[in-house]
Amino acid sequence: MGKRNYDDTVYFVMVLFLASIALAYFMDANVDMRLERRVVAQHVSAILSLAGTDSTVYEYMIRIPATNPQKDNISQTLYLYNLEKFDTLTGTEFGRELLHPDTAKSLQEYVDSLNAQGLQVYLSPATIRTYGTGSSGQRILVETDIVQECVGWIGIFAVSALIIAYPRIAWRKRLIGFAIVWPTMYVINLARISTTIYSGFIGGATLIDFTHDFGWRVVLVSLAIVLWLAWVWFVVKEKSATELRNKLFKG
Repeated sequence: MGKRNYDDTVYFVMVLFLASIALAYFMDANVDMRLERRVVAQHVSAILSLAGTDSTVYEYMIRIPATNPQKDNISQTLYLYNLEKFDTLTGTEFGRELLHPDTAKSLQEYVDSLNAQGLQVYLSPATIRTYGTGSSGQRILVETDIVQECVGWIGIFAVSALIIAYPRIAWRKRLIGFAIVWPTMYVINLARISTTIYSGFIGGATLIDFTHDFGWRVVLVSLAIVLWLAWVWFVVKEKSATELRNKLFKG
């Protein structure tokens, strides 16, 4: 291995090593990403509505487990915020599509005080409630919280790291890669969440778990690699589609 190849390998490995440290740091920091989660929820809800479901985004969804010893008192207080009440098998939920910022701040402080007392109350800033028709014709509700990982930033971060790690190219080509990868990965992420939720109407919770935990993980990794390789081939090496076709089929 020549010195040039050795330096390129060291650069590639070091960039990915530093990227992994940065990724671990940001994941441990547990940044709220409230705005980003709500944007994703709104986009997913729009897609589900186009698919024929009744989908609504709740920017505030509070869950009180049935085991909470103060659930009745907490419920009485939450009524004052004019929230919708939903009874579930595991407890009680209170939600609202939109709240005035001052009311939202007060509500957040109340929930924080309850958790500080050891009373189990969960607040989600982005929840999608979707009603659809199941495989046997029954009406089914699928409720989904959009958490930080649902924003899709991890996949975008990973492919971006691979683009930066590619040695000895102009930053112009890296910027082209970002311009292609970021929106593409975001759209793929919306498709991932939408199809995962929709799978609940076809196969229930079992199919949701399979789609979320296995199916889309394999697809996302594969698509991320394909995107990076496509960038390497078409942008870094500036290959045309004709050249690629000739290489593949005329060898």
